[in-house]
Order: sequence, then C-alpha cells, then structure tokens
Amino acid sequence: MKAGCQKWLIGCIAVPCILLVLFAITVLVVRMQGAPEHRMEKANLEQPIAALTSGQLAAEGLTGGAAGPATGTLGVRIRLTEGHFIIKPGPPGGSIRVEGDYDAGAYDLVQKADTSNPDAPTYELSFEPKYSWLRRILTEGGVHVDDDQNPLTIWLPAGTPMDLDLHVAVGKSEVDLGGLSLRRASLDMRMGEHTLRVPQLNPLEMEQVTLRGRMGEMRLHDLGNLRAGVIDIWGRMGEMRIDIGPIAKDTKINSRFMMGAVRISVPQGVRVKSSSSVFLGESQGLQEDPNGPDSGPLLEIQSDATMGEIRVTRY
Repeated sequence: MKAGCQKWLIGCIAVPCILLVLFAITVLVVRMQGAPEHRMEKANLEQPIAALTSGQLAAEGLTGGAAGPATGTLGVRIRLTEGHFIIKPGPPGGSIRVEGDYDAGAYDLVQKADTSNPDAPTYELSFEPKYSWLRRILTEGGVHVDDDQNPLTIWLPAGTPMDLDLHVAVGKSEVDLGGLSLRRASLDMRMGEHTLRVPQLNPLEMEQVTLRGRMGEMRLHDLGNLRAGVIDIWGRMGEMRIDIGPIAKDTKINSRFMMGAVRISVPQGVRVKSSSSVFLGESQGLQEDPNGPDSGPLLEIQSDATMGEIRVTRY
C-alpha cells in the first residue's frame, strides 16, 4: 500500500515536470527559428471571367450590360485573415481583381481558378499567415492586427451570376454587394469590425442567405435588396446593427445571438410580423403600425438572444 502511494506521488511530480521540459524545448526550438520575415509588396492579381451572350443574360433575368461565366454560375470562395479588406462590385463583364499592399514575408496571397467543369466554374482567393500563432507570440510578443494592416481591395464583376462564400477570420472588412448577381451567399465574419451593404437590388432571387458574426461589431445595411426568402443571422459576442431596408419579396429573418446587443431597424411602410426574446436581458419588439399597408411583401422577424438586449424599431 505504501509503495503504491509512493508511485502515485512520484507520478504526480514527474508528469508536470516532463510537460514543463517539453514546453521549454518547444519554446527554445520556436525561438531559434526567429521572427517571421516582413516584406511589403503590392498586390496585383486578375482573373478574367468569360462573358455571357445577351440571350443567355436575358434567360438569367439580367439586364443592363451584365456579364457572367460562359455556361454556369461562378462559385466564388474567399478566405481572408488579418487585414483590412474591401470587397466591392467591379465593371460588368470585367475580371476579378485584387489590389493593395500586404506583408508578403508573413502572409500568402493566392488565387486559383478552375474551369474544367463548364457548368460550375470556380474561383478561390486566400490570404493567410505563413507562420503559426505560437511562433509569432514567442518571437514577436503576439499577433497584432490594426486597421491599416494589409489593406486589400477585391473587385467582383457586377452582373455575374455567382455563389459567394466569404470568410473573414480576423480584421476589418467593408463588403458592398450592390450590383452583384447572387444565387447563393454565405458570409462569415469572425473577429473584428465588419460592415455589409447592399445598396442595389440583387437581379436574382435567392432562397436563403447565411450571415455569421463571431466577436466584435457588425453592421448590416439594406438586407432587403438581397431578395432572399430566408436570411439567417448568427452572432456570438459583441454588437450587431441590422438595417432591413425596403423589401421586394416576402422575407423571413431569423436572428440568433448569444451575448451582446442587437438593433434591428425596419423602414416605414413595410408589413412586419415580429417576435423577440432574451433569456437574460431586455427585449423590445416592434409596435404595430395602425397606418401600415394591408398588402405587399411581408417581413417576418424572429430574434432571440441568450444574454443581452434586442431592439426592433421603425425609422
């Protein structure tokens, strides 16, 4: 019995010591590799997009000189990490372009296009660190991201029928979807300050759009212009401001938030049916408008939060 207790005690002492030695060796090896190299370069990437004929455009419900991939909807997948990113519509029938300044020593900027399947051409753009967060913490004291770091602008051709999958991990983003012809859209903004605007009507109707915010501040403007039947909005922690704007079709918005403040603004003259609830916090739903319209598109809003505040108001 005594021998067993001694072995247990030795194990309790030895395991932490071994882990400490392994950690010290890891730190030593990482520090011997040195700090990441930093080298600023100009970004200048371009990917031509084949144009549709006027007959094909008409079949897609597009007008006004819009253009798109020659045979199918273009799948656009963008992954961005640590920077200030601006995404905006470019000229109809133009190329996908990427311009700006970035730290080429510490980050990889890569684009890839695949047209092997003419019915589903794809474009991928990634901007990611070359070095692990552990190496940067141990050699540079941490991972530092500010508003002026890695400013990159991405132009997507207006009028091109596309499925957009956008992921911004850390940083600041300004996304303008006005003029883009979206069949599907999924946007994931994780940490930082993010703004999404849809100033123009989407020429194509969508069944569903998914918008995710993880931690930080997120502003969403004129979501009604997406012409989506269902808009799912997810948030974890921070502040989210949602401006619905005018709607062109029946739209249902599902807002789910874990912790923080949610502000939802609805314009006058829109038929609205709303409900909201907060487990720990305060909820203010939308008051009925006695002078509101009896017909027209219906906006349904269902918003829930675990902890925080939800306010739904008209303007």
